[in-house]
Amino acid sequence: MNKLKFYVLCSKGLPSLKRHLNTIPKEALFVVINTLDKEFEDSASLFCEENNIEYMVTESNGKAGKGKNAVFDIFEQSDNDYCCQIDGDDYLTDYGYEVYTTLVTGNKVPDVVALTNQKGLKRSLITFFGDYG
Repeated sequence: MNKLKFYVLCSKGLPSLKRHLNTIPKEALFVVINTLDKEFEDSASLFCEENNIEYMVTESNGKAGKGKNAVFDIFEQSDNDYCCQIDGDDYLTDYGYEVYTTLVTGNKVPDVVALTNQKGLKRSLITFFGDYG
């Protein structure tokens, strides 16, 4: 069976990181902490340790490309067959999780899946998903 791992790339916002547990099971989650903020690095690392979530702190230069490259480097060194990279401040819905996990079980798995249209959430609606802070 194909192995899919959801790599959450984060640089700030512990509440955003925490909400990923509402959708992604811990065993399918890998957190990549790529930040210049030592306080966030410490709190995110502690959160991952306390919740038995795989994670790695990577070197940051403050630019998004450095973190995204770190995700791919970590994925390439893993034994996972597929990688779903999620920016830490984004939200993966239950439907999105189901789509990605179902895709990798088929006979004709696509090389790449890119979302061209997606819904956004207004900040005022985030409380609808629960208190993450």
